[in-house]
Amino acid sequence: MMVNIDLPTVGLVVIFFLGFVLLGAIAERKAHFYWPFDFYSVMIYTLGVVVMAIMLWKEISIPWVLIAISLMAYLVGYVASSRRKHVNIFKPNFQTRKIEVPYVVPYRKGKQWFLQRQSLKEHAKKVLFHITTELSTNWDLNRQWAIEFEDPLFPTINMRIIIAEIYNPDKFEWVKKGPLKMKRYTPEIYTSPEGMANALELIMIADAHEKDVRTVIKLTTEFMSEKHENETKNNERITNLLIRLFGSRPYDQIDRAIKENEAEAQKAAEQKQIPEQLKNVWFHRRRADVR
Repeated sequence: MMVNIDLPTVGLVVIFFLGFVLLGAIAERKAHFYWPFDFYSVMIYTLGVVVMAIMLWKEISIPWVLIAISLMAYLVGYVASSRRKHVNIFKPNFQTRKIEVPYVVPYRKGKQWFLQRQSLKEHAKKVLFHITTELSTNWDLNRQWAIEFEDPLFPTINMRIIIAEIYNPDKFEWVKKGPLKMKRYTPEIYTSPEGMANALELIMIADAHEKDVRTVIKLTTEFMSEKHENETKNNERITNLLIRLFGSRPYDQIDRAIKENEAEAQKAAEQKQIPEQLKNVWFHRRRADVR
């Protein structure tokens, strides 16, 4: 089916586009999801696909492209809103030296904090049966970190972070809604008290200390290497100087001195034996004269 593109049609497309962008942003703020897999979005996309199928089947004069553009606009508004508003939980792990980020969205309603699991089933229970996930905590969660960074495709992203010391998301209880028995999660999160360093700060301090230790070890190794290299060069210089002075290597001079000392010692020993021999000769002559 051909679509006639005229000014009223373009205006209608723009109105539908902007309207569904706004609708996507509103749905995201109600659902607290990263991506449009919540109950509201599933119903809207299902309805949109059914309407487009009926329009194509019945050949209705309203252009089905308008519905497709509206669903795309809904996705744009949803994602743009989710990237600016959410609060994230950071759970530092000292053993693995990693930061775990649970796939959940904590949000505040009045004075009570809630936790939205990114599950169609959990959101359907919230919409149809009013089963919410209340978050238990030891301190006020308003003391948060903030991360701001720019994205070329979206407005400036403002990410708020809760540093969790202890995070227990799997605690639950059973509730009855009419004939149905459903699971309601009651997660717990514990943060560091006011004025105390949290787990992330401790990891940063430990990393900085480890970096300093590695720097000291590296500098010490370089110093010892340079020292050894300088000593080797000095020894070579002294050896070359001795070779130039004595005309031979120092080891040859030492061997020569040892041999000369041994020769002098042997000569002295021989000279000591000569008087003894003369004394014996004189003694024998004297005995002969007496006889």
